[in-house]
Amino acid sequence: MEVTTVSHGLAIVLAVTGRLDAETVTPFGARLFDLIAEGHRRIIVNLAGLGYINSAGLRVLLVAAKRLNADGGRLLLAAPGDLVGRVLDVSGFSGMRETCATTEEALARIER
Repeated sequence: MEVTTVSHGLAIVLAVTGRLDAETVTPFGARLFDLIAEGHRRIIVNLAGLGYINSAGLRVLLVAAKRLNADGGRLLLAAPGDLVGRVLDVSGFSGMRETCATTEEALARIER
């Protein structure tokens, strides 16, 4: 798994590639929660390069989203591929969290 961050105005885009599972969720979660601790309140997680996500990955996204919401922030998911998109749908996660087809759409939406 690889994680990169890029600042876009008031938003941070956190791009994750590879697999987000029990083995990789700790470093991913640490990076995500570090951004929140640094005061970032608008975070987009770009899932385009993610080939697999399991319940551990979903859990860290949910906890981060709840923490941001409690502080008046927002977490958006962007560009899930077919497999990850199906996992989000089947788990009910896509109904609980905002998911955008592209990072550009997420950037436009998060700035509102």
